[in-house]
Amino acid sequence: MLMVLDLQNAQFVLTQKDINNIWLLHHLKYVNVRCPGYPKFHALPRSIGKQKGLQVLDLRDTRITTIPTDISKLKNLRSLRCSKSSYRNFRPYRKYFPRLMKNGRYSFHETKGVKVPRGIGNLNELDILEVVDLRRTSCKAIEELGELIQLTKLSVTIKKVTNKKCKVFCAALQKLFSLRSLSLDSISKFEVGTLKCLDRISSPPALLRTFRLRGHLGKMPSLFGNLMHLVKIYLEASELEEGQPMEILGALPSLMLLHLDYKSYVGEKLVFTEEAFPNLRRLYVSQLWNVKEVMFEEGSSLQMERIQIWDIGRGAQIVGVKHLPIIREIKFGKTYVHSPKVVADKLQEEVSVHPNHPLLLLE
Repeated sequence: MLMVLDLQNAQFVLTQKDINNIWLLHHLKYVNVRCPGYPKFHALPRSIGKQKGLQVLDLRDTRITTIPTDISKLKNLRSLRCSKSSYRNFRPYRKYFPRLMKNGRYSFHETKGVKVPRGIGNLNELDILEVVDLRRTSCKAIEELGELIQLTKLSVTIKKVTNKKCKVFCAALQKLFSLRSLSLDSISKFEVGTLKCLDRISSPPALLRTFRLRGHLGKMPSLFGNLMHLVKIYLEASELEEGQPMEILGALPSLMLLHLDYKSYVGEKLVFTEEAFPNLRRLYVSQLWNVKEVMFEEGSSLQMERIQIWDIGRGAQIVGVKHLPIIREIKFGKTYVHSPKVVADKLQEEVSVHPNHPLLLLE
């Protein structure tokens, strides 16, 4: 009796016929048809509704854009992970682009999310749900997300979502008391959207531990002041300005990882002030080309262990490493390596006299 079917590393290409036939196996509990290469299927059959015992369904990196209504019959489903293939996966198959675009089965300017149906709220055991495209999902289905009270991980795309849907989603989100991980993505292949809808959230999930944000913010939403259990935050294209954002982030008592990626910060000085970031262990900075100085004031980031900085402003100064008592490793690459020698020498000098003897890597 077959219960587990994992085809992620299959040595053959899955077709639509294969996907249709999978559901003839009636005792499946785990199905993984993730396709990192070029998938040749684009839809789930309605017969999936007969898989009453199914608990895990992984459809990531496929051409599936819509989840059928019949998914709402799977009362034991705990993990539903689905996302459309990224543009890079299609590069070897460029000759197929016109046909794919013509038949409407794929659009490369869209986000990677999929449309989920009405009835999604019936999946009372659902623990993981990703990636939901709010723009294509109905208001009713978005509202039902708030009924998934067992949900611990949620990922959505909000590119070009209407104000009405944004309001409905924010209301639903505030009902997800068990949520531990949340990802909001407003970036498509060619455009960065806004995350301003976060301003509507007054009471975010209190137990949230991981927060991923891809899209424009400018300033940190007030909701961050309530995230006392937040451990990891990933920011990309946020375009945060100097001052307020670092003050809010620095006040988070449980934050251990700060990941600042592409244009997440546009100020010239990235300053870690006294008594800020009391539990921060790891800092990752990449593609912040405006930054001219990263400064650690005395009494800041006392638990910092690892710093990784890639591709910041040419000649940028790294100041205050001596104020990080347990720092173990500092890694730099790209732009910093090609900075004036005096900059690198100054950092090397500061590291060499540090009592903890941290490892300095220039790649």
